[in-house]
Amino acid sequence: MFNNREAVLTVVKNYNIQRNAEYRMLESDSLKYHYRCKQFTIGCPWSLHMALRYNLNYWQPSYRKIWMEKQKAIAKIYGDWEESYNRISALLQALQECLPGTIHECIVVPYYNVNMIDREWSWFDKVFWPFPLCIEAFKHCKPFVSVDGTHLYGKYKGMLLIAMAQDGNNNILPIAFSLVEFETTESWSFFLSNLRQHVTPQPGILIISDRSQVIRANLNAPHSGWHPPSAYHAYCIWHMASNFNSRFKSA
Repeated sequence: MFNNREAVLTVVKNYNIQRNAEYRMLESDSLKYHYRCKQFTIGCPWSLHMALRYNLNYWQPSYRKIWMEKQKAIAKIYGDWEESYNRISALLQALQECLPGTIHECIVVPYYNVNMIDREWSWFDKVFWPFPLCIEAFKHCKPFVSVDGTHLYGKYKGMLLIAMAQDGNNNILPIAFSLVEFETTESWSFFLSNLRQHVTPQPGILIISDRSQVIRANLNAPHSGWHPPSAYHAYCIWHMASNFNSRFKSA
């Protein structure tokens, strides 16, 4: 418990200096703080929620906030379903039963209650899924796939990674999806490796992306499966034109 917000900031700063780590502030206002280690997405569990208790006039960890984060994470996929977090495996299995052949890869990370692992819970981290009809349809599409990511707006945040194909009539066909927290090397590796394994195993595939260094690093990784002659990489001309116009507005 802390008497004021300055004490909270000082403790967080000193703690991270001692452990030689960097943190990022995800949320901050007069009522609450939310900090997380910058290495959170690659395994560091450190995260802190602090909230002001008006009636007692002190700051303390917000365990309600932690629970709300769990609900928000799973709600990115399933909406506001009570207790859905604890039944994520059953829900993914239900998706397979409704659409036989649906593939899903879900990653969770350990949940820490203060400094102890709570083995009854896990944090939702990321999920990948393609629909079986999309996988089958891609076999009859042009032999290239475009990948991109977009921010989720509204009540819940995060990133949607998506792969798209094009049929003979130039219609766009989404073929794979992934929900992740941030656009990181790890999240793109998760998406691209599953895309190659489950959806686009055909030889000679062309993959198109923007000039993201994270995407390029994953495609060039030794065991990515995206190397010539099995696969080829090209940059999206639309992104290049957009970046050129943004930088040279008077050209």
